[in-house]
Amino acid sequence: MLGNLGNTYTEQGNYPAALESYQKTLELAQQAQDRGMQAGVLQRLGQLYTRLGNLSRAVAVLEEGLALARGLGDRRLQAYTLGSLGTVYARTTEPDRAVPLLQSAIEITAQLEDRPNESALRQVLGSAYAAMGNLRAARQQYEQALAIARSIGDRAGEGQALGELGQRNRHQGQVLEIW
Repeated sequence: MLGNLGNTYTEQGNYPAALESYQKTLELAQQAQDRGMQAGVLQRLGQLYTRLGNLSRAVAVLEEGLALARGLGDRRLQAYTLGSLGTVYARTTEPDRAVPLLQSAIEITAQLEDRPNESALRQVLGSAYAAMGNLRAARQQYEQALAIARSIGDRAGEGQALGELGQRNRHQGQVLEIW
């Protein structure tokens, strides 16, 4: 319950309340020795620390959550946590560290047929490749994300992928053909 409240606070941008809610939920999960809940809360807490710009804390929390998720064999939670950890590194000066994490997350989401998250992860991977200067690999990821978004009717994901492709083309002096 408190974890869901933390999600609501995060969506509202009330980060101090979200942090408090997640921390209380984590304490309760630890007291109950509920490792699944702990891993889930750590994943969300890591995302919150990322939003707050505390990337070193985000990495520490996400690595702890990833270890728990792996120990439980929870593939979906592993994918979410790998994706969150990859997102942190994609936003730093170390985007090369994001690539294997995101590739692992994509592999798992594809196996789970979690198409919306696969599309989102491919966009983050595209951004990591772009930050590394590998524009060909970035384009491939954005195109795959676009194809997935279109196949599932995700208009927001489609718009994001088209925007990223447009940015890459603009930097290369090319015109984007979207029809």
